[in-house]
Amino acid sequence: MKNRGWSTIKLLIVLNKRHGFFFVYGFGGTGKTFLYRVLSARLRSEKKIVINVASSGIASLLLPGGKMAHSMFNIPVELTEDTVCRIKKDSPKAEVFRIADLIIWDEAPMTNKLAFEALDRTLRDIMVSVSDRNKNLPFGGKVVVLGDWILQIGEGRCGTVVNDKLFVDIPSDLIIPVLENPVEDIVNTIYPNLVQNFRDPSFFQDRAILAPTVDNVEEINNYIVDLLPGEEKNYLSADSICGSDAYSDVDVDWITVEFLNQIRCSGLPNHSLKLKIGVSIILLRNIDPAGGLCNGTRLVVRDLGTNVIGADIVSGSNVGDKVFITRMSMIPSDTVIPFKFQRRQFPVSLSFAMTINKSQGQTLSTVGLFLRRPVFSHGQLYVALSRVRNRNGLKILLCDEGLDNAGRTENVVFKEVFDKI
Repeated sequence: MKNRGWSTIKLLIVLNKRHGFFFVYGFGGTGKTFLYRVLSARLRSEKKIVINVASSGIASLLLPGGKMAHSMFNIPVELTEDTVCRIKKDSPKAEVFRIADLIIWDEAPMTNKLAFEALDRTLRDIMVSVSDRNKNLPFGGKVVVLGDWILQIGEGRCGTVVNDKLFVDIPSDLIIPVLENPVEDIVNTIYPNLVQNFRDPSFFQDRAILAPTVDNVEEINNYIVDLLPGEEKNYLSADSICGSDAYSDVDVDWITVEFLNQIRCSGLPNHSLKLKIGVSIILLRNIDPAGGLCNGTRLVVRDLGTNVIGADIVSGSNVGDKVFITRMSMIPSDTVIPFKFQRRQFPVSLSFAMTINKSQGQTLSTVGLFLRRPVFSHGQLYVALSRVRNRNGLKILLCDEGLDNAGRTENVVFKEVFDKI
């Protein structure tokens, strides 16, 4: 993390009611979250108002009083260069921003720049009632701290992935030897004695298998569910297209319910959701962030009802809480799909294995990286390797026959990474 004295400087700025705009730059494990907590505690001891937000639900739970940025700032889903946040100048929320002394926004680069521009315009408009000079200051004169490791972000300036690759040699002690079945090999390594331990919620609390693609993740999850004892319950979704007026270039007559059922994409539960009591699941939507139920929260199933799933939280700040999850209607955000459709299903998926992107923001003690094929976008390999607390908890299975060296994999990076080296 650059400039170790930055926290002291900003603390003085806040205490002396001066404005400032900063970015905390540091890769995983350098203590960014610890820094936010210390800074928040120090300021709150001085009766200062601190607003902590993050771009993901999991990251928001790690911050004192943390909330999702889009929810806190009322940022619209559809963004343009003229967008403003939906906050009325005479509302209670606007008053909170007027008296706030510091705004901390973690995982900031994950958010569209138009969202920051919308917040900037909104705060300038809100703060002009305090002083006319605020209309010319960034974020209305508020002290704002953004943070993350910008080099892990997977989209370039034009929204495209630059396909530059490096070869990375993996230390032999981290490699899982491939015997006959790669899936079986990594499951036995990361989840030893699975059948004997799966009824213990703590067994899943700090371990996971990560893979680049949804197909790899489902392959592992389905293998594990078939291993476990107990009766399997299959929940089917109700899928429907969201009107056809807006899709002049799409002939919606051929879009049948059966076709919608077959669609699989990241962030959306499958049409068919097969669960057993005791399996590990992960939330795909924000349900109750204050209660620990947000996108990325991991749970263990305790009851499989007809219209509700009972589960225990095993990650975040609400570990041990018993919760109930109902079906909800979800519209995928995947821009590859040329039409919008709605899927009504439980907003969960199995989480013995998860995609690398889905694991972002989580810290685990045991991580297995399953590379049936190499990573395919910038920052994926970094995110996967930095999910584990220490080196001893990391194991990697390489089974890509296209590589000459059995201990080597590909890493995808931006050219800009090397500009100043």
